[in-house]
Amino acid sequence: MIGVILTGELDDGTAGMWSIKARGGSAIVQNPEEAIAPSMPLSALKQVSIDHCLRLEEIAPLLVKLSRTSVEEKEALPMPKQMKTEVTWRNTWRRFSTDPAMAVVFS
Repeated sequence: MIGVILTGELDDGTAGMWSIKARGGSAIVQNPEEAIAPSMPLSALKQVSIDHCLRLEEIAPLLVKLSRTSVEEKEALPMPKQMKTEVTWRNTWRRFSTDPAMAVVFS
């Protein structure tokens, strides 16, 4: 599993990257110095153990290399309690939502 964070606002990519790393995945972040909106890459770099911080043009070749590399299959990890809560909330909200447009957002 490989996570990539590119230019972006806020810090919502950090939670996803944390989950990827917690399950043994690799983390790649665009160098914030070249990002148009550096807050998301900066947040990930501050909060998660990042494997690669690269210029944008270096990311695609690394993804090709990583996708061709064999990895040892590991035992599945249990879902963290917070993630389980978020999934349950989303599924419950979708079930009781009366706005079809919003149901698409959470699908």
